[in-house]
Amino acid sequence: MAIKLQMLTEDPKEIELIERYWAVDESGQYVEKVGALTDVIEMAPGVTLASFIRQRCNAFDDNQVCPKCAELIEIKNRSEAKKVPQRYASGHHVLRD
Repeated sequence: MAIKLQMLTEDPKEIELIERYWAVDESGQYVEKVGALTDVIEMAPGVTLASFIRQRCNAFDDNQVCPKCAELIEIKNRSEAKKVPQRYASGHHVLRD
């Protein structure tokens, strides 16, 4: 599983946090648990780690490619990432059952 990151921030601490959040090992497992990352950077009250990262980074999954435009599909969080390539219906970014 490979996730391509498009950084929307230039802050080195934020970039490090984002890279740690999305980092996977050889077997496709996330290297760090979300709970271990929540105290790395101070966030405003009520802001979740996932929303903090979404505001500072666009993530694209190599295993999810649109059949119409051949672009990688943007994912919003770890649970949307796929370990194997996905088959999509002919509609733009529509997952086939």
